[in-house]
Amino acid sequence: MPSRPDVRVRTAIAADAGELLTVQLAAFVSEAQQYGDPLILPLRDDVGAVRSAVADPACTVLVAEVVVGGPDGRAGRLLGSARLHRGDVGQVGRVVVAPDAQGLGVGSLLLGALHRVAARDGALATELFTGADSARNIAFYARHGYVATHLIADDRGVRLQVMRRAADAFGSPPHAGPPADVG
Repeated sequence: MPSRPDVRVRTAIAADAGELLTVQLAAFVSEAQQYGDPLILPLRDDVGAVRSAVADPACTVLVAEVVVGGPDGRAGRLLGSARLHRGDVGQVGRVVVAPDAQGLGVGSLLLGALHRVAARDGALATELFTGADSARNIAFYARHGYVATHLIADDRGVRLQVMRRAADAFGSPPHAGPPADVG
């Protein structure tokens, strides 16, 4: 297995929107194939929707960016992203990692950074949903303290597993600050 390049997590900026969308679309293709639906929610986003999320003051969008080297050797390449809609229960969404960087720990870096932002903001818990038949995703989130709570369906009938994580799951400090690059 290749090793993870030197990566930093930072807050997304408007100029990231195009590359961020490209990574998102690439990451969700296999999910769409699994469900036999090319129009799952993340594949319906466009660059305007990504720019809106980045600009939304109630949303934190983080990106994982290559600092030096990497799978394609290009510093500055975005390997993944994740969103947090802030509130008493922070809503985690669009956790994506470029297909060639999956399995290298990039998703864990992003999710950990989102948890620190949620804790800093005083969230009592975080919640997310993923495809109910996506065993790999469900296992990933369970490793990060998420517990399956209930099933819902999206607007096209795809079953989604809702998962929730208490702010103090696995001993995370309740008011830990975000990494230096995350504001």
